[in-house]
Amino acid sequence: MRLTEQLLTPTLANLGIAALSDMQRDFVAAARRGGDVLLLSPTGSGKTLAFVLAALDHVDADNDKTTVVVVQPSRELAQQSDDLVRRMKCGVRSMAVTGGKAAAAERKSLEGVRPHIVFGTPGRLLDHFASGAVATADVRLFIIDEYDKCLEQGFLEEMTAVRAALPGRPLTTWLISATSEPAELAQFVDENRLCRLDFNPQAADGRLQRFVVTSPTRDKLDTLSRLLTTFGSRQTIVFAAHRESVDRIYGHLKEARFAVGKYHGGMDQADRERAVYKFRCGATAILVSTDLAARGLDIPEVRQVVHYHIAADAATASHRDGRSTRWLAEGASYAIIGPDEATPVWFAEADTLDVADVVLRRPAASEWAAIYIGRGKQDKISKGDVVGFICKKGGVKAGDIGRIDVTPHATYAAVRRTVLNGMLRAVAGEKIKGQKTIIMRAAKPWHAK
Repeated sequence: MRLTEQLLTPTLANLGIAALSDMQRDFVAAARRGGDVLLLSPTGSGKTLAFVLAALDHVDADNDKTTVVVVQPSRELAQQSDDLVRRMKCGVRSMAVTGGKAAAAERKSLEGVRPHIVFGTPGRLLDHFASGAVATADVRLFIIDEYDKCLEQGFLEEMTAVRAALPGRPLTTWLISATSEPAELAQFVDENRLCRLDFNPQAADGRLQRFVVTSPTRDKLDTLSRLLTTFGSRQTIVFAAHRESVDRIYGHLKEARFAVGKYHGGMDQADRERAVYKFRCGATAILVSTDLAARGLDIPEVRQVVHYHIAADAATASHRDGRSTRWLAEGASYAIIGPDEATPVWFAEADTLDVADVVLRRPAASEWAAIYIGRGKQDKISKGDVVGFICKKGGVKAGDIGRIDVTPHATYAAVRRTVLNGMLRAVAGEKIKGQKTIIMRAAKPWHAK
């Protein structure tokens, strides 16, 4: 299907976007000229929308053939890309296939969805190629998103196998990266005829304000609490170096009754999804995470990040900071420096912020609470079904319902805290779309103890 202005205008309106950025326009134009493309652009600049829009030219919405395959390094990124296509409402079907869930269930979903675009982690894509659940004969476009991250995570062999399973030429390949030109390009493209688009000179530094916060003790938890107190209810990601550190920081903030969630690779996939949803919809104001959240999480409302532990290198710090400058917004980055730590060079010119005299106070309660519904896309549940159910059965006005995320097996919805308890009592035992299910609070917020 051709990405015409008549298609682009309503598609952007569905996403709440006024216009494409220069990078996005240039990428669509370069992709339309044909041939392989390498896009280098900072974290948070809207690369996913750029390549998804350009990929529409490689999709025939009138048939059921998969013509676009996208390799991505994480489950979350694949799921968010799939969600982006759904929110575009342009008649294109997509599906995310990732590890962490049963391959058999995904095969059944693939039969029902018949996706034009498949997003997936490389190992799971290979599984579905081998089983025939994803047919490769008609694939016209191969995309490796976060190409540098895929290499960093050791996926080169699997990505090469994915490429080998796809048709030979003509097959267009796009490589998307957030850093300077990565290695191993010749495995996938002809470097002599590759179109390179480098937008990294327009990095986020000019839109990012950095601060150094000095901790008087090696244990920086008190300093962190005082800093977070100054943010009020503004959404913040706190980065730590290890899973154990994330758990410890989360436990401290939970005990202090901050509205907080945690996110790291040691958690079950369902728990990670729940944590991200609650953060995205505003039910929690703070997400404590390892560098797993430094890429892929698309939460435009985040305007500040905190480095509880200093990043291992400048590139990692840049990816962390990029969470606060999504879509060319201005953001702030705070590095907490203990008495035995040296200020990293990328914070050398940062302003100093003193929070020693900040009075710790009880954090304000969030306006929103999150509910869990044990039915999802595989049960033919849509956002409209959820709104209708909560309004009709729960006696809630549409204005009291916030963000809704429908995942393959469950749904998360935000409801104003003032109507939550009454709504839950009203829907107890009720069926959604004729189906029995669990409907409950996603988790009790710590400030409501």
